[in-house]
Amino acid sequence: MNTTFGGIINGTNQSSFHLDVFAPAAALFIGNYTVFLNTNISVTCPYAPGNSAMSRFTWFHANTSNIGSHQNLSLSSVQLSDEGYYK
Repeated sequence: MNTTFGGIINGTNQSSFHLDVFAPAAALFIGNYTVFLNTNISVTCPYAPGNSAMSRFTWFHANTSNIGSHQNLSLSSVQLSDEGYYK
């Protein structure tokens, strides 16, 4: 570094920081369900939590858009149109 008096000052500077790395939660296997027509069903997504306190859930039926956003998915008065794959 140049100074106002024409000399040079040599030195070092150190800086440090803390890094948090978040690992996401992982959904675990949900078995198949069989229900009767016009009955209700409630399915809970089992999961292994990550190291973040925050977990988000999104349910899809077949290739449709989001049908739920909680750990638990409830279907009332199940119809034939409700049959299929959920994820």
